[in-house]
Amino acid sequence: MTELYSDHIEWTDTGLQIDRIQDLESRDMRPEVKDCKIVPSSSDNGAYLVAKVECLDKPFEEADITADKTELIVCSCPSFYFQKSAGLEADTAPSSVSTCKHATVYREQKARSDDAQDTL
Repeated sequence: MTELYSDHIEWTDTGLQIDRIQDLESRDMRPEVKDCKIVPSSSDNGAYLVAKVECLDKPFEEADITADKTELIVCSCPSFYFQKSAGLEADTAPSSVSTCKHATVYREQKARSDDAQDTL
């Protein structure tokens, strides 16, 4: 059975949350999780939590609610936390964050799921 790695994930009142989403909340970027999936690691039997998040690209007080909206894929893997999204807790804009390989798998799973819905 695949085990979800708990590094960079916190339990909240509403369930699991990836640490980087909490960083967006603390900067008042108003993150909203639109979808999430558990994506298996390609190197072992573990898995990571991956979420599609809509948020502001600037703190709420500075943002144009419509123009500054952005979407990003957030992952609980170490690569995303330490390399791809470094600075997100400080001053990096969400739109400038790159993705990890699990985000690619997430997109592929989502596309297959959407195709399956279309066939129904």
